[in-house]
Amino acid sequence: MIDPLDFENRHLIDKLGRKRKIALLVLLFEQASLHFWRLFFWALLFCALWMIQIPAFFGPPGAAITLIIFLIGCIYLYKKDLRNFSWPPKKEIDRRLEKASNLKHRPISGLQDDLSNPAKFETRTLWEDSKTHMLAALTKLRSPLPKPFAAQKDPYAIRLGIILLFIVGLSVSGPRWDERIWNGLTPVSYSLDFKKADGISLWVTPPEYTGISQIILEGSGKNKDAIKIPTGSEVKIRVTGGLGHPSLKIGEKSTLLEHLGDDSYGLEMKVPDGTSFDIKQMYITRSTWNYALTPDTPPALEAKDPHEILQSGQIRFPLTVTDDYGVKDVTMTMKLDPVVTEAPIGEPIIETRSVISPPGAAFNIQPVYDLTAHSWAGLPVTISFSINDHIGQSAALPAIKITLPERQFQHPVAKALIDTRKKLAWEPIKTSRKLARSTEQFLVHPSAFGNDLVVFLAIRAASSRLFYSPSKETAKAVIALLWDTALRIEDGNLTLAARNLRDAQMALENAVKNPNITDQEIGQLMNKLRSAMAEYMMELQKELQKRLAQGKNAPMISPEMLSSMLDPEALSSFLDQLESQMMSGDKNAAQEMLSQLQRMMDMMDPSMAQPLPLDMEMMMEGVNELQELIERQQELLDQTKGQMEITGVLQQKTRSYGETLEPNMSLFDKWGLDMEDMPPPPSFDAQGKPKEITINTQANKAEQEALRFILGQLMLEAGEALEEIPENMGLAEQEMRLSSDTLGENKPGLSIPHQEKAIEHLKESMEQLSQQLMARIQQMTGMSMSGGMKMDPLGRPYGGDGEKPGMFPGSRVKIPNEAERKRVEQILNLLRRRSGELDRPDYELDYYRRLLRQF
Repeated sequence: MIDPLDFENRHLIDKLGRKRKIALLVLLFEQASLHFWRLFFWALLFCALWMIQIPAFFGPPGAAITLIIFLIGCIYLYKKDLRNFSWPPKKEIDRRLEKASNLKHRPISGLQDDLSNPAKFETRTLWEDSKTHMLAALTKLRSPLPKPFAAQKDPYAIRLGIILLFIVGLSVSGPRWDERIWNGLTPVSYSLDFKKADGISLWVTPPEYTGISQIILEGSGKNKDAIKIPTGSEVKIRVTGGLGHPSLKIGEKSTLLEHLGDDSYGLEMKVPDGTSFDIKQMYITRSTWNYALTPDTPPALEAKDPHEILQSGQIRFPLTVTDDYGVKDVTMTMKLDPVVTEAPIGEPIIETRSVISPPGAAFNIQPVYDLTAHSWAGLPVTISFSINDHIGQSAALPAIKITLPERQFQHPVAKALIDTRKKLAWEPIKTSRKLARSTEQFLVHPSAFGNDLVVFLAIRAASSRLFYSPSKETAKAVIALLWDTALRIEDGNLTLAARNLRDAQMALENAVKNPNITDQEIGQLMNKLRSAMAEYMMELQKELQKRLAQGKNAPMISPEMLSSMLDPEALSSFLDQLESQMMSGDKNAAQEMLSQLQRMMDMMDPSMAQPLPLDMEMMMEGVNELQELIERQQELLDQTKGQMEITGVLQQKTRSYGETLEPNMSLFDKWGLDMEDMPPPPSFDAQGKPKEITINTQANKAEQEALRFILGQLMLEAGEALEEIPENMGLAEQEMRLSSDTLGENKPGLSIPHQEKAIEHLKESMEQLSQQLMARIQQMTGMSMSGGMKMDPLGRPYGGDGEKPGMFPGSRVKIPNEAERKRVEQILNLLRRRSGELDRPDYELDYYRRLLRQF
């Protein structure tokens, strides 16, 4: 036995240990090769077949039979070869070293022997000498090499053919080699057309309010990035083909799909919390889609600026709303401030308005509330705001404490009626009869309120009800009646028309939220809105004209601008579209249109007169100044043409000997010229011929310079307000300069073309400013209802809507009418439904999908 304390021969002992490890590895390699080579090349052969997809040519049965043969071969070879595998013993390792090193008398084995009679000195001496010779032999140790056996076991070199076939399979399959091998190992989900998990489809439908289109998933999934799915989405699963009953596994929960007939299975459910959809069949995962639920975060609400009290007592609240999928509505709640211990009759107000804000972006709104009609006007109140998103999440602002503004009336009768109304609100029963008598006194002088029959009857009805039926209910009704009567006396019908329009809008907003509303009820509400809209627009134009005539605060939109932006045909089309959206059940679109309509009405309310933005003010002033400039330039052009005509007539009447006929004074009168503009007598050149007659146009030059100066000032203002100078203004200024130069040379004929071009550029500038102003107004109102030229998304003019001829009747771009659009929508819905009916033949489903691919 080797002595571990023999430090003299330690290097030989360490060398022996290293050689033994190498010999062990060599023997293990030989054993593994001998027992594993047939199983290895068996698996390599089938991997090559699967990568080349030879079993796929025989369809699913061929793929299944190939797998069975592969598994049977693996089991057989395991029993035949692997069960005889054993770990090399130590004696075999030493013997292999002795043979590889060509050592005689087996010195390594001898080193493991022990002395049987160590008591005799001679025996120990002889043993030590023998051991020294054996250790000396270790210096000749060499590492063994593996013995070849492949030629003996495989004399026909079939292994080389398998290796070549495997290399061909790698080159054919490319990066999909692992996928094809996996498909071969799972023939249940394998198909001939190389599709992954053919017959498995998922349709994920996000909630309608998100505005996200349907997500369609097909195949085996295995997506690297998780699919983002909004919370509340629904998933529809369809599985066809395969063996066994499929199931859906999400997390630790598995759900069996319902059998739909034939070889089809399906399931519909809300997408639960989880990380992936796993479709399993026969305990084999056929498809996997990773997903991540995107939560719907609560909305955010903040007050952008302090509230503003408008001219007529209305209150504007600048607010900023934010939500990941858009805010649904804003609710205003007004309550009496707790500091008020005694108050007149009245109820808190809760008003909800639709708000369609863009998803994921801050949206500024400025709701305006007219609370002057409330009996608490003039008292401290608290006003709070809250917003809701589409799933009921809300955000609120702290209550705002203000003194509810009162409207100031100027008409004496209106002021007296409001005073009566206040007294009635504080003591509704005690003062009823007394107030009835005082109110009836107004009927003695009907001329005080313009002999208005409606006002007369309203005052009479209020007086009678207070006298004959004094109660709180009567007081509330009379308070409302007296307010409407005072408004009619003070403002005419505009305020009442605005209130009727707002009531009609609120009724429609409530109808949008009612799932049981019928088409007939929608039609009735739309008719009320149309009537209220027509009445309001008519009264609004009257009020704007009256304000302009009286020189009061200029409204944001003049009557002419209002007429051009809201022509009856465009407004009717807008309301028709709104009705269509409501009847079709598209609540989001209908609410958005109502919100746009409300913003436009708020903007055009004359009671909200406010300074225009700088750019809009410049545009409006620029349009007016350009119109005046065009008129003056046209007058100058007419005068220049007259001078040119007179010069031509005088030139023709010059006699050969240099005399001229008497001037025709009717031409001077026609063109508004004086005798000072009379051309001088003709002069003669060296040959005795009369020179060309000229006329004095210096006055025209001065006028042209004045017009050019005005245009220059307008260009500077445009540059400051719009941050750019319209190109046509610059071109017009150049033409005016050239015209001025030619007029300075007394050549009116050469000036005329420059003046005509200047007028043309001025008209184009005015048209450009008008369009920019219209776009700016539409941007502020949030809607476009102009009756002007319409363009498609590619900038081409529409040929017309339905049977209505457009501005370009020759255009090939046609817009279908409402009936045609509904028909197209019905056809598309039918195609989508049939393409999802997986029990139909494959060729029919392919046909439907090809049709849908175009859309």
